[in-house]
Amino acid sequence: MRWAPCGTTVAGTTNTVTEGTMLGQQTVANCKLGVDKWTNIQLTNGGGKVWVASSLIDACGTPAPASGTVLGNALKPIQMKWMSYIAKQVLPKLSTYYGDFNTALGNAAYVACWSVKGGVLEVDTPAFNLCDPGHKVLTNQWDGICAKESGFGTWQVGIAAIQSPITVDRANQMIPNLESISRKMGVEPANALRQIAVDSGFGNFKEAIASSRDRLRASWLLRVPYIAFVLQGPQVKSECFGASIKNWCFSSAWYPSKLFAPTAQSIPQAYNDVKNLLQKLR
Repeated sequence: MRWAPCGTTVAGTTNTVTEGTMLGQQTVANCKLGVDKWTNIQLTNGGGKVWVASSLIDACGTPAPASGTVLGNALKPIQMKWMSYIAKQVLPKLSTYYGDFNTALGNAAYVACWSVKGGVLEVDTPAFNLCDPGHKVLTNQWDGICAKESGFGTWQVGIAAIQSPITVDRANQMIPNLESISRKMGVEPANALRQIAVDSGFGNFKEAIASSRDRLRASWLLRVPYIAFVLQGPQVKSECFGASIKNWCFSSAWYPSKLFAPTAQSIPQAYNDVKNLLQKLR
């Protein structure tokens, strides 16, 4: 492994890593000498270009993400940010859980397909929190809980866009399984909750979230991506793939579904595109 601080010349080459330099499909941004680090650098002078084999380890800023497409449609930087996060942060834990990389990759691709189609990967926080009916967004409330509506009601959370339990009884039935999933990946549930609180901008409430109960606790455990993906993957596969595809899995009437899942027939190709992208980004 070769390390190169921004703004310095890498030994053995005549190239200098500076802000604005293209490294593969990534650009050096917010470059601070001696702070930003690059890993797996492989520089050449061919064509006057600088190429990188891997990616930025960012200590002082986020690099421009690599590009990617689904069904021929370019993903936005925010969507690529989450695709990269899934590939680098979620996929390894899923591999630990399943004990098999290909199973983990398939699971991650199912969920990422669902989330990008639904627009959840355009929300700049893993604390996504949406109540229906009424389309009430509670993302900015650390203790936001959907009221139980009469009749049909859904509560969708996290980048997995998974349904959180509406009732206390259902939440308390689900929590032991969610905590077991976290432990199987080597993370104590309280620590998983503290980390997702910090990642969501609710660091001041991390202890309250870590000690939460009932519906609030279940909703936060389901906002931990690697926990939620374990449950959401099989659900998406069951409803959106196979002989009987549910009508909520696709639509050409609204964005972004019209780009990433316009028809039932388009879903398998979207899945393959996402799966290949995650493989490339990991």
